[in-house]
Amino acid sequence: MPYADSAPVNATVTGWEHGTDLVIDTRVDTDPQRIWSYVADPQRCARWFAPWRRADEDTVELELDDEVLVAHILACEPDSHVLFDTARLGRLGLTLTPVADPQPGGPAETRIALAHTFPSVHDAADAIAQVGPVWETHLRMLCDALGQPRADISEGELYARYARLAADGLPEDEAETGPDEGWQQEAFL
Repeated sequence: MPYADSAPVNATVTGWEHGTDLVIDTRVDTDPQRIWSYVADPQRCARWFAPWRRADEDTVELELDDEVLVAHILACEPDSHVLFDTARLGRLGLTLTPVADPQPGGPAETRIALAHTFPSVHDAADAIAQVGPVWETHLRMLCDALGQPRADISEGELYARYARLAADGLPEDEAETGPDEGWQQEAFL
């Protein structure tokens, strides 16, 4: 079955030794190379996120409304992933993972994951209800740009989902998991 219009958008919150990740993902019926063109080309990127320009080898400048957001590239592998750090938003990433066994005779499938890393579980709890809907909206806009829109959802429903995830999905204290132990909470949205 094709994923367009039916693929869920999932949200996962995972704690690890260096912070807490909010990962929002979905699958699309195309290969990573096609999706990457919507990341690597500034004008295509503007269709779902923001136009950007290269400041130097390790830095891009994202044009967000009337503001320029400087993003330092931490890792980048074409057709696979990009990870960058910003002073205002923190660490952000996008990963493209080919689905190992697409349906026989069907199109290539790729998992798209957007990640936002927070320094602590408390920082995540304070921010997920606000940033989760924004990142999911951008992921949905990328799917639209690829010609594979997700099912409609109201802004109110989006904010309610992430408020529940922030309230129910995070340990109250990082001591509950220990400094080197991870934990995970999923919400199928």
